[in-house]
Amino acid sequence: MHLRQLHILYEALLYVWGESDLRYYDEDSKQWVSETPSVRCNGQDKAVTPNLDNVLRHIRSPSVPKPLWANALRISQEDHQE
Repeated sequence: MHLRQLHILYEALLYVWGESDLRYYDEDSKQWVSETPSVRCNGQDKAVTPNLDNVLRHIRSPSVPKPLWANALRISQEDHQE
């Protein structure tokens, strides 16, 4: 089903590809640590980039559902033709 057929208002997050993980220096272990943030989307955990994770945390509302379209979640990052 196409989104236009649903007549749902949503906000779109357009996204530029970049680093897929968050890197930081852990003072305790004295090593660089790499983490891949994830979000729950339609009941499934999906890996996202740190930038998308940051914006989702910034714009979310704990009390009001907000339909979002994030092309980073819908476009296969590994498929260069897509």
